[in-house]
Amino acid sequence: MKNKLKRKLVEQIRKNEILFRLALRVVSKSTPLKSVVVGGATMKSSGSRTMLPAPAALAKSASGAVATKQAIKGVAKKTVRIEENTSSLSLYERAFVLYRLRNYYSASLLFRKINIFSLSEKERLVVAQCFLSSVYGVDADRIIEDLFFSIEERGAADADLIVNLAEKICVSGFSYEQKIRQLDALRVKVQDSHNFDYRHLVQLDWLSFKIKSEFEVAVDPLDYIDLSDARIFQLPVMVKFLTVLRSHGYDELVSDYLEARFAENGFSYLSLLKSYVICWPEWFIDKIQVLEKLPEHYFNDLALLSLLHSQKSVCSQLAGIYQRCLERQKQQYQKGDIYKKSAVIRTFVGLGLINDALELSRKDSLPDSVLPVYVARGYRYFENDDFHSARDCFLKVLEEDPADDVAAAGLRLALPRTGKSVSSILNVRDRIGYGIKSFGRKGVRYLGSELTSSLLMRGEYLKGQYTIRNSKNWLALKRYYKDKFLNCELLNRCDSKNKSIFVIGDSGVGDEIRAAQFYNEITNIYDKVTVSCDPRLHSIFSASFPTINFIAVPRYRKGVSSRRVGEGVKRIIGFDEKVSNYLTEECREIMESSDYITYSQNLYFNHFAGIVGRPQPGGYLKTVNQLDDAKSKVLRVGILWRSHFRTGSRKYMYLDLEDFLPLTRLNGVELWSIQHCIDDEEISICHEHGIKLIEDVDLFNDFEGLSGHLAAMDLLIGISSVPIELGAALGTEVWMLGFSPENYYLRSSGGKNMHDRYTMNSSVVAPPWIDFSEPRDVCVKKVFDEVCAKLEEKLLVRDVL
Repeated sequence: MKNKLKRKLVEQIRKNEILFRLALRVVSKSTPLKSVVVGGATMKSSGSRTMLPAPAALAKSASGAVATKQAIKGVAKKTVRIEENTSSLSLYERAFVLYRLRNYYSASLLFRKINIFSLSEKERLVVAQCFLSSVYGVDADRIIEDLFFSIEERGAADADLIVNLAEKICVSGFSYEQKIRQLDALRVKVQDSHNFDYRHLVQLDWLSFKIKSEFEVAVDPLDYIDLSDARIFQLPVMVKFLTVLRSHGYDELVSDYLEARFAENGFSYLSLLKSYVICWPEWFIDKIQVLEKLPEHYFNDLALLSLLHSQKSVCSQLAGIYQRCLERQKQQYQKGDIYKKSAVIRTFVGLGLINDALELSRKDSLPDSVLPVYVARGYRYFENDDFHSARDCFLKVLEEDPADDVAAAGLRLALPRTGKSVSSILNVRDRIGYGIKSFGRKGVRYLGSELTSSLLMRGEYLKGQYTIRNSKNWLALKRYYKDKFLNCELLNRCDSKNKSIFVIGDSGVGDEIRAAQFYNEITNIYDKVTVSCDPRLHSIFSASFPTINFIAVPRYRKGVSSRRVGEGVKRIIGFDEKVSNYLTEECREIMESSDYITYSQNLYFNHFAGIVGRPQPGGYLKTVNQLDDAKSKVLRVGILWRSHFRTGSRKYMYLDLEDFLPLTRLNGVELWSIQHCIDDEEISICHEHGIKLIEDVDLFNDFEGLSGHLAAMDLLIGISSVPIELGAALGTEVWMLGFSPENYYLRSSGGKNMHDRYTMNSSVVAPPWIDFSEPRDVCVKKVFDEVCAKLEEKLLVRDVL
């Protein structure tokens, strides 16, 4: 009887985190114990699951005194090395400091020395999250599974703990079926909790939608949220729901909902303001008075700063609020503890504000564990051509947090410039994985474009194109349309008679122009071909391929263009954001009636597989507005140095107008700028150096007018962007400048020869001995020396003819 009461008492203590921590203080021992889960000690087993130790044994297993939360906070506020100031903290608390700073690998090494059952359930979930964010995902899964069974078997459980556990289940390495089964069980369990309210169900519904949308057919977010519940819009998770509703095509529904909530409450809740910024940024035009009344504490929110940064170009009102929020964050940095400082610098680096991040960090002696400082330094080293130091900075961060996208982008830039191969990033992934994105497992995976670009740049085009099939948007269409949707699959010439196909124009406009080289070949395979295209290309494409039915569909890409409420075009519903950005409901009717559906990048896959051939050299698009093509006495050369989209790591793949100035000294060459979105400073440089401008055409929107000028050029020189791709498609010779590994290897089959594998009528220009470990300016000079030499040869041949 006495032992039974003791067991009940210990069980009650375990359920109450405060009592549990207090009990550990009382029974603490100085002898360290190894964790049953992560340290390899014996555990009782029953069937397929691991049993928790008896409550009495649990109480005896405590080790080390627990420092107070105030002690952690006190240490955190000191901006000196954490390792030198945590001697008074327990092992768990030292690991927890590193965990909060995203030093997941170092924190994991400390966590692995702790008896997992000496920790409360909330602390165990912290350990599991840390392991999943590092390389110990298998250990994390065991912790999560044991906690699930423990909670499932007891009576009422804390609702916040249940939601916390559900979040860890979603990012675990469990199978889809197991995740759904456990989420469903927790949804029932949470309603028996003493502290349950509606927000717990909303959060669990969001998690269920998130998981199901990755594996099931046409999962509708509207089935997981009740917009009629007046309490919903107050919750932070509502921002996620409204964003995904809009991305699935519910634009009007979202705008109506936002209007109704604003009419009732104004911006009384930060979640509503964020939803407006994401889903309806143009609403803020001429709303300066509304913005001036925003609560001051809203500007302390780092997430709001990120949202405003992405939308500040929409209108001056949002740009002003963004600047206000930015200045507030700089002030908050000075007052913040080490976690706040780390978060501010991380956000600034993610937004490309490298100078601001470095300026803030210089004011403090921040510990080495503040990783965003290393990312900022890495990019500064890179810009100063110190590629080895840049590599070391990015590697330091990724070894601690493999999921850091900004550090990963920097490492992909740095490695090929340190003498490593263009695919050496894959060797790093074999060792560290992708952190939370790969469930804490090591090894290369189909995540993002890293594997795709690595394969393509080393000349493995077929394998590289094949990886595109793993994109979520194409997987969503494949699940729905099954065999009808060709996802990096071969076009069947034997089964194409009297068949129709719908081709989705995907990626950027330049990609769409390149893929059009295969359209004539597609008409030889299928009797009826329908293609969606950017509206600016509709006239040119229709004139060039009269047997193809082109559907003009406005497309949207993050950072390039955004959908506007009330534009009158109903986006397709039921898939994901990219599919909705690519297609309208009008396209659905055509897809349903077609025998096959594919996308333009699959045409490249079929080309590299030997199914679809390229046309003969020359133009495959027709010039709509033909200019006078009288032979000029000089060589007319169009130049283009960048895209209009200059954010993140993309800017390192572009040139400056000044780089082209050596060409102005060549006799017999007439330079023309074909740069779209040219700025005032660039216009001034063109005037100063005699570079002519096309002033009667909107180079960004009027492709018909631009096409006449491009077709009249003798040569186009620059980087891949719409004007260059359009000119090449019209038959004008193109020289792509291979001044960087990214511009050189992608098109030259890993540097084998200078024949362009993607763009027709194009070749890559760079000396065969180019060494990308040399400073950028040296590489650029060598490339332009090569260009000048080739132009002089071209002028000599022209004079002879």
